[in-house]
Amino acid sequence: MDRNQSGWRAEKIYNLIDGRYRSEKPLIISTNLNFSENENKCEITEKFSTQGHNRIRDRIMDMCFPVKAAGKSRRGMTQERFREFIA
Repeated sequence: MDRNQSGWRAEKIYNLIDGRYRSEKPLIISTNLNFSENENKCEITEKFSTQGHNRIRDRIMDMCFPVKAAGKSRRGMTQERFREFIA
């Protein structure tokens, strides 16, 4: 991805998260990216840090706590199997 697009994307995501933070509104983030308190292991830091700053990860750390949901992928499930799953 182009460096300018990556910076634009990171800025938009930060503004969204920061807006929720400043207005004291709740935020739920669902992602396949690995989130870690250790900056070196955090994929959010890797993908969205700009000029050595991890503003997105830092803001998430201030306002959220991670909950890992692990399990078998349900992608590609038929409607019938989905109905059985939620029943």
